[in-house]
Formats: sequence, structure tokens, C-alpha cells
Amino acid sequence: MGTLAAGLLFLLVACFNGEAPPDHLSVLSWNVENLFDAVDDEHEHDDELRARWSGDDYDAKLAALARVLNAAGPPDIIALSEIENENVLNDLRDRLTDGSQYSVHYEPWPTRTEVALLSRWPVLDMQSFELRPGGRPALQGTFLIRGEKLVVFVVHWKSRRGGEDATRALRVREARTLARIVEALLRDYPELKLLVLGDFNDTARDVSLRLLASPDGESGDDLLRHCIADEPGSYVYRGEWFMLDHILISPGVFNHADGALGLVDCGLFLPFGDMIEGDAPARFQNRSGYSDHLPLRIRLRLN
Repeated sequence: MGTLAAGLLFLLVACFNGEAPPDHLSVLSWNVENLFDAVDDEHEHDDELRARWSGDDYDAKLAALARVLNAAGPPDIIALSEIENENVLNDLRDRLTDGSQYSVHYEPWPTRTEVALLSRWPVLDMQSFELRPGGRPALQGTFLIRGEKLVVFVVHWKSRRGGEDATRALRVREARTLARIVEALLRDYPELKLLVLGDFNDTARDVSLRLLASPDGESGDDLLRHCIADEPGSYVYRGEWFMLDHILISPGVFNHADGALGLVDCGLFLPFGDMIEGDAPARFQNRSGYSDHLPLRIRLRLN
């Protein structure tokens, strides 16, 4: 995608930005790229990062992320990837508009970073679980939204570091585990309102995602459906855009658009033009930029 195409990307999502109306529930998903604090805990940071990271860097990163989140309302539920610990979530929450309304949900795990949820709606249940041995955990939150249950899974699958082919089997394994869990839930509760979102490190046409949803949404056997197209992308690798971040929705969300927690809209969230720098997401560096991934947002109808 060239500079012109990047500009078109911004225009494509411009109409989707802004606060959610009071009759909508907004959920935002974002890989925020290594949200680390400035405390040296020895085991938490690698030496390379510690050598170039300071308290001022950390404050600038928090301010940049909060700027985007606040532009979204801020969202009712926020799903984040690449979180170091609960402290950084609390610091980020303190920078949100009405941040005291949010509860923070994070489960420590023996991995470098984890996923997390922030919510200003009541939480009925929260649990993390392993998708494969040694992998990053998934987080499952159940929320009570005006008497209706909403289940949200946050995932961050195995990266492509080491090669897409060499790591594919690990993402497929994570997908199979998740598919079994989702299938069991929907078997017992076919109309359940359910979202699966995060950084999958695969596109909609890759094997792992196809275990959950077909890329075109035309298969009648799909567990879930994509609510955003495969293009233009949320991440750039070697100059090429890829849609590695996804929001998948259950039939209870897709088939009941006019009912409670039915789909209103879904897409990339780009409230500021400087979130794209050149031909890629504006990574945070030199106390400027945001993340190497673009955020996604879905809005659901409230009854």
C-alpha cells in the first residue's frame, strides 16, 4: 500500500470514528506493542528494551494510547494485547476519560506479555486459559449488558517470527483449542452473544482462521463470522499490509442486528491521521507514534 493508498485507508475509516451513541455498546481491540512500565524487574524486560526505555518514554506511550482510546468515547470494553503487567493497565486507565468507572482484568502468566480487558460494565466471570503449551493465554470475560450476557475472548496467537510456515502449526493448534471451547458454548447456548478478538497473526484466508470462520462468510457450517473485510490491513510486514487483527462474532450477534447486542458496525478505528506514518502504522519511537498495529472497533446495539 503506497502513500495514496494509506490516505484512502484513513478516509475509509474516518466515517466510523467518534463516540458511540448512548444506545450503542462499543468494544475496541488493539495490540498496543509492548506496553512496558519503566520499572526494572529483571525478569520482565529484555536488556535491549531496558537500554532505550525511560519513565518519560512510558508516560508518552500512555498518553498516545489514551488519546486514541478517549477519541473512541472511550470504549465500553477495551481488549489489549502485549501488556506487561497490571500496573500498566492501571496507569492507562487513569488517563482515560472517567477512568475510575473501569475495572481492570489481567491474569499473570509466565510469558513476556499478556492480553487484558478493561470494562465499565459489570463482569460476571473472568478466566484465562492455555491454548497450547508455552503459548500466550487467552482471556475470557463474561459481561452483563442490561440483562444480556456478552462473552468476549481476547487472543494473541503465536507470532510469525521464525517464518510463517515454520510457525503455522502452532497457530492452528491454538485455533483448534479455541474452536472447541466456542463450539461447546454455542452448542449449549445457540443465541449467545459472543466475540473473539485480538491479534491472530494470520489472515482470514489462513488455515487457523478458517477453523473459526470462512473468509467470505458464505459457509453455513462456520462457528463465527468476520465482521471486517480482509483488506486493507492492520499491520505492515516488509512493505505489505496484512489483516492480522480480527473481530469474530457469533450468530447471535450477526443474525439479530435489530435486537439487543446486535451488530451495528465494525472496522478499523483511525481517529487521527498521524496513526499512519508513510506506508505503515505509526510505531511508537522517540516518544512519538502509537503502535505497529491499528486498532479495531465493533459497536453493538443496546436494548
